[in-house]
Amino acid sequence: MSRDVITVGSTMQIPLLYRGEYSQWRERFMNYLEEQTDGEAMINSIQNGDHPLPVIAQVSLAGTVPNAPPTLKDPKFWTAKEKKNRKIDRLARSLYIQGLPNDIYYLIDSNDTAKDLWDALERQMRGSEYGEQDRKAVILYEYETFKVTEGEQLLNTYLRYLQVVNDLKKCGYKKDNCELNYKFLNNLQPEWKQFGTLMRQTNNLIDINIDALYNILKQNQGDVNDAIGYKKKVVVVTSDPLALVAEKTKVSKRKEKVVVKSSLKDDIRYQY
Repeated sequence: MSRDVITVGSTMQIPLLYRGEYSQWRERFMNYLEEQTDGEAMINSIQNGDHPLPVIAQVSLAGTVPNAPPTLKDPKFWTAKEKKNRKIDRLARSLYIQGLPNDIYYLIDSNDTAKDLWDALERQMRGSEYGEQDRKAVILYEYETFKVTEGEQLLNTYLRYLQVVNDLKKCGYKKDNCELNYKFLNNLQPEWKQFGTLMRQTNNLIDINIDALYNILKQNQGDVNDAIGYKKKVVVVTSDPLALVAEKTKVSKRKEKVVVKSSLKDDIRYQY
């Protein structure tokens, strides 16, 4: 089973909820409902409670009893419209709970209507996430302190940066192309420094977005790999004292052989 969806039949895909991912799941689930038959009615039922359970108000001889709890209407006496509304609400609730893991559903399964269940989940999930202001502050801090990690490939740096930028946009923060591009170039591996400088000199960083910038940069991946490979060879030789001594010994022996051979030749010429 996919981590992201449950497949029902051949075409329906219900997003699965995971803790810490409620906001993303909420949007995906609403998009899913919009594509279904009676999708708009189901969304209204979930969000606004447009299809509550039919009730009968308690009455007395003096009229309606104030503050008296309503009594659920016997389904045998439901009107055609009430039956249709109940059917839509039950369908919305059914689709809804199929996207919930058991450990979350068991905490809220006492709610009978789609809206009651939705509101209960909202309270449950929002309570486990950062407050809105705290969340925005964390995301802004992640952007401002973004740095490449040692040994990280360009693609991985780019994907991490895209995630941070996307989170910024969702929180309402706006950054122009120039700022985003400069920050990305300033936080690449040292081997990319010369290519970053070249990008600043030959391209207008206001007119291209981060995706275009990455696509231009990655064309130099081969040269950067060669530079990294050469650097690793140098580090291996200089960081291993025994290997370095052995290499020097070999060189010294080769020099001694050359000197001995040269001396022999001189002696032979002298004798003749």
